[in-house]
Amino acid sequence: MSDMTVSAEAVEEVRPVELSTDVLDEQLIGQLVDRARASGLRASGG
Repeated sequence: MSDMTVSAEAVEEVRPVELSTDVLDEQLIGQLVDRARASGLRASGG
């Protein structure tokens, strides 16, 4: 068997960056529009 060394250190909790729903919505819309354009689709307003 081999010896194992375990050390304990204080670890700061990492929290994910909280983005507002509006920012996430804008990112999703942008991605969907880019995919549609890449597929040859055009958006029409009206």
